[in-house]
Order: sequence, then C-alpha cells, then structure tokens
Amino acid sequence: MSTRMTDYNLDPNPLELPYNAARYVWAVVVYMSFVLCAVVVAMLVVGGVSHTITTNGGINLFFVNRVAGSIWVGRPLVFIRACTAIIVLSTGPLELVFQNSLSRFEDNGLSLWVILVLAGEASWFTYALNDFFLPLSGPYSSLYAPTSSILTWGAMVAWNAGSPFHASATIGRDCNVLLLGYQLTCHGGQIQIGSVGRVCAHFGVSIIATVAAYVGVRLLCLFQIVRRPPSRPVHVWLCAASDAFLSHGANDNTMDEDVQLDAMSCVMSGFIPLGNWVTVLLNPSQRKSLASVE
Repeated sequence: MSTRMTDYNLDPNPLELPYNAARYVWAVVVYMSFVLCAVVVAMLVVGGVSHTITTNGGINLFFVNRVAGSIWVGRPLVFIRACTAIIVLSTGPLELVFQNSLSRFEDNGLSLWVILVLAGEASWFTYALNDFFLPLSGPYSSLYAPTSSILTWGAMVAWNAGSPFHASATIGRDCNVLLLGYQLTCHGGQIQIGSVGRVCAHFGVSIIATVAAYVGVRLLCLFQIVRRPPSRPVHVWLCAASDAFLSHGANDNTMDEDVQLDAMSCVMSGFIPLGNWVTVLLNPSQRKSLASVE
C-alpha cells in the first residue's frame, strides 16, 4: 500500500457529455410522461362528453401506451425511455453511509416494488419492437404483442429479483512501463457499478420474448387452437398501431372496409373529433332564397 496522500478535489465539468446526456434523457422521459398523461386526460374528457367510456373506448384504454406511444410520442423516444430503465436495472445502487467518523458505500439493492416498476418501463422496448414489425406481423399483432410484453416483464422481474446486480470493487496494483526510466502508469484497482453485458442481456430477453410469442401464436393458429384474427384492408389514414390493437366496434370480425372508432379511440389515434356538423356562412340574398324554398 502507498503512503497517505492529501485530499485532491475534482469538480465535475458541466460541459461533459455524461452530465448533459443525463439531463437530456430526463427531459425526454418527462416529456413522454406529460404527453401520455395529456392524451389520457383528453380521452377521458371526450369520452365523458360523448358517453363512450363504457363502450369500446373503455376497452381500448388497455392499449393506450402502445397506441398513444407510437402515434403521439414515436419509437425513438420510446426506445430512449426503455434504455433508461434497463440501465437502472443493470446498475448497483450505492448509498454513502457515515458511521463513527468513517464513510463507506453500501449496496442495498433495488426493492421489489422498484424492480416491478422498472421492468414495466423496460417493456417499452418490446412495444417499440412490436410497433416496428406491425407491417410484417399483420393480424397476429393483436395476439402476440400483449403476450410478448407479459413475457418480457415477467422474465425481467424474475431475473432482477432473483439475481440482482451488485456493485463490486477490486484492489490490485498493476503497472506498465511506457518509457524506461521516464514514464510509468499504474492502476490501483477497479470499481464496477454497472454491467454493459447485463444491459445487452435485457435487450436479448425482450427480443427472445417477442420472437417466442410470435412463433407460439402462429403455431396455435395453425393448429386451430386459437382463432386467427381476420385480415382487414389497409387504411391510409389510420395508423398501423390503431388498426391492430383498437376495437373497431361491430366490424372487428369482418372484412368491412369501414372503420368505426369512438371519440376516445379517435383521440388516441391522433384524431380530434369535432362533431358531424358543418357551419356555412350565407349572405342575405341566399338566406331569402333558402327561406322561400322552405
């Protein structure tokens, strides 16, 4: 061990990328939460006015994260939010503890409640995968997508609760001679508070769950254990997420080209229902002609 050295304070540079990146990610997560909450509030207000909360609009609320996240937020921001949760799950939480004039770091791990919430947030990556492959999965999306999300969430909860990541520190002097007699570099140890391999493994869990759910649904439909969803015509004005996950009313199980969405589902799909009335401005001569016709 070396002799004691005086304290040397190093203040972090606010211009460094990690500091700014953390603020950018925080802003993205807050923005996404605000947008989703605003969409839900707008849906409830419109549903209360149009009395559609207890009909298909109430059923479609179960898919608000998938549809509103895809339409109102977008896949890139959804992916960033999922990455944030996965990084937190792959990091050991350290707490600085003072005792008897001494300080030390304690790794208490994540509580079960925090793991449940973070696993749900990490499932946003599965939502992004499902949304990306909607053109390929077609009518099977409504069956395999919820299954893949449940599998991803359950696997992440079981893994992080049963084998959580803990921070570690190793001490060992390792020196390399760069220039004999002039330059020497030494490393006294290593502190690991996160695992890149564990981050990649979380993404792998989501991908495997998505593939397994899709293959399982196709096999169940092939052997007629589960009824295959009907294929509807592609609509230009309706987003693929809305067409795949939202209930269309009476024509859910038909090939009807007409789509009947209630007011709440319209808001979720990016449409603002303004009513079925039209205002027409008439000049005085037109008003007299209209009155004579009546």
